[in-house]
Amino acid sequence: MIIGLYEIVSFIGMVLLGLFAFFLVTLKKGNRLGNIIFAVFLFSKCLGIINHLIFHLQVNNPHVYFLLNPFGFLFGPALYFYVRSLTFRDFKFKKRDVIHLLPFVSVWIFFSWIFHFRSTAVKLQILTSIVERIPFEEIIMTTLLFVLVAFYVGAAILILKGYRNNLKEIYSTLDEKNLLWLNMVVFGFAAIWMFDIAGFVMYLSGIPHLLLSSMTMALIFIFANFVVFTGLKQPEIFTGAEQKVKYLHSPLTQAEKEQYLKQLHSFMESERPYLNPSLTILNLSKKLSISSRYLSQVINESLGVNFYDYVNQYRIEEAKRIMADTTQDYGNILDVLFDSGFNSKSAFNRVFKNLTGMTPSQCKQLHSH
Repeated sequence: MIIGLYEIVSFIGMVLLGLFAFFLVTLKKGNRLGNIIFAVFLFSKCLGIINHLIFHLQVNNPHVYFLLNPFGFLFGPALYFYVRSLTFRDFKFKKRDVIHLLPFVSVWIFFSWIFHFRSTAVKLQILTSIVERIPFEEIIMTTLLFVLVAFYVGAAILILKGYRNNLKEIYSTLDEKNLLWLNMVVFGFAAIWMFDIAGFVMYLSGIPHLLLSSMTMALIFIFANFVVFTGLKQPEIFTGAEQKVKYLHSPLTQAEKEQYLKQLHSFMESERPYLNPSLTILNLSKKLSISSRYLSQVINESLGVNFYDYVNQYRIEEAKRIMADTTQDYGNILDVLFDSGFNSKSAFNRVFKNLTGMTPSQCKQLHSH
């Protein structure tokens, strides 16, 4: 058995994922259910690495083969439910969710029937035949796994899209750190999985794929480090998220909507609360003495935008006013974005371009002539 860089990187990644999974299980505060689900995801990935190393290193003990294969069918469900647990504060499992465990249980039963309950001699014979040719069952099962994971990753991405929209209903500045965490977990895993798919296709085609396998393991190593260090540096990630403000069946009349809208516009013009980058709809509703539910409804239904976009319209107008003021010397775009209520350069550039059709720098140059 030769141990090289590939095996060392695999081992380190496996240890990092396993230790952080254990840490999440023992964590008593925050979103405990979400932490446990994420621990299952990380631990199943850890077991996946062990399973890969068993085949890669050609371990002599035939009884350890295929023991960990079923855990690959936990990747998708665990990722999907983790994203849900982090984006819905009242998330909890329902009885029907047990259906997501059926692939895992089915695969465990399948391997028990064809391999685990067999004698040592039969196991050795099966392992020898695998070296000579790729079993049809392996092709079908791996393809099914890829399809299931693709389905769950797609579902998780849709939840993320909805989560971003929900935040816009409540906050005037998106929680970029939390969104970055969710995006990195989902898309990072998706990237690793795409390399796995490419490697399997090459394996079926008889093409050497050691380089691709090394790149996949390197991605897993990077993913493990990101998860561990980001999670430890930003523990607030595990506290969950706010739910979307809803106003279905609202008793608010049209006359009240018009009154609240007029009151809102007047307050925004006179007090300029949008200059506060941490402004939320709850803060604004208290200042106006209007229910946040009603205020959200007025902005959505009367103006056709969400709270995030509504506030940023004022911020962009403020930024344009600042850049047009020739009596003030704003040499740095950062000064403009901070003074207009933004706290992120990327968000400022994105919103400015969307609303004006030009970048802040182009607008600044326009007024400098």
